[in-house]
Amino acid sequence: MRLQPRIDPQMVEMTSHVLRQPIGLHLTLNSFRLGELQGARDLATMVELTDDMHLRMQWTRHAMDEGKHAYLFAKRLVELGGEPGPMPPEMDFLEMLRTRANGYDVHAKKVAGEKLDDADVIRFFAAAKIVEENAHASLVMYHEALGADFGTRKVIETVAIDEEYHISYVNAEIEKLRSRFPKEMNEMIALYHDLYPGVYADFNEALLARLEPIALGEG
Repeated sequence: MRLQPRIDPQMVEMTSHVLRQPIGLHLTLNSFRLGELQGARDLATMVELTDDMHLRMQWTRHAMDEGKHAYLFAKRLVELGGEPGPMPPEMDFLEMLRTRANGYDVHAKKVAGEKLDDADVIRFFAAAKIVEENAHASLVMYHEALGADFGTRKVIETVAIDEEYHISYVNAEIEKLRSRFPKEMNEMIALYHDLYPGVYADFNEALLARLEPIALGEG
């Protein structure tokens, strides 16, 4: 992992307590798997809805990466005795974020037979910036918190390398869009920036509620 965001030692310690419980680790991996699968689905839909060949290629590669990540997380989950499957609504991270961002759904455009417009592209890249940057920071923190779980750490290292590329290309596309739509781009980034912490807090509250209380007091 080349990008090294600042790691909060208290967050690492709290996360290590979560991951010591099998249910905590299983729910975390399943959440990662679901998010990657949802990302691959959305990107594959967007490829079909744009006539921009450059974006088609970028989004095709991105979708391929997300699908690979979903498989890696699912495979590791099964190796650890877990089972890939649906997440409770209060732990479906991307759906929670989508709902709070006015319920935008790119699949509705496909059903309606519509192409993506500039507003759709601006929204995608704004959301992707916030999600990808925070996801990478979380992966670095989870990598630290996993300690001697080298199998899961290896999966995270593989995923994080791809996330670094995603961050790079997303920010490059944002700069292009910002030159044409500065107000719209900045406002959409601010929207997702403001929404993300609340979704993250609610997800973690739901996760902690499913753990054995004793685990949070272990040394």
